[in-house]
Amino acid sequence: MIGSVARLRFTSPERADRISTGIAPGGALTTRQIRTHLANAGRTHSPRVLHAAWTHRKITPTQLAELLPIIWSYCEYPHDSISNDDWRSLFQAVGYRSNGEPASPPTQVRVYRGSPWERRHNWSWTSHYLAAYAFATGDIPGHPAGALWVTTAAAPHLLM
Repeated sequence: MIGSVARLRFTSPERADRISTGIAPGGALTTRQIRTHLANAGRTHSPRVLHAAWTHRKITPTQLAELLPIIWSYCEYPHDSISNDDWRSLFQAVGYRSNGEPASPPTQVRVYRGSPWERRHNWSWTSHYLAAYAFATGDIPGHPAGALWVTTAAAPHLLM
């Protein structure tokens, strides 16, 4: 179900809330079930569903570790869907990973972000200069041009 951006549909926040509420009753969800719920919520609102599934203990740590990077990467504006505290709790539950496996984070990494001024504090940073540059110059469809931000991030600030 989830594995390509094209499979994630756009939907309303109200529908995502209904999906999130609907997963609370009953037992644990299979990976297929949670993927279906996430796909039905759409790429913009799927973080709400993932957070609800985790909060209500409907998915395992293994499922969360598999799905979190996908949902984070595919969500157009992750901070508009759930709070930074909710994101932080999900990432802390999974721990630092490299290529999907638990790992020790590097001591520091130079990271870049291409974004408009008002979104400069959001969490989507990359170690790939050209990716950030494309966002900074507006070369990514649907994303306004902005500035290129750069910093060195210490291990405690790295999510995955």
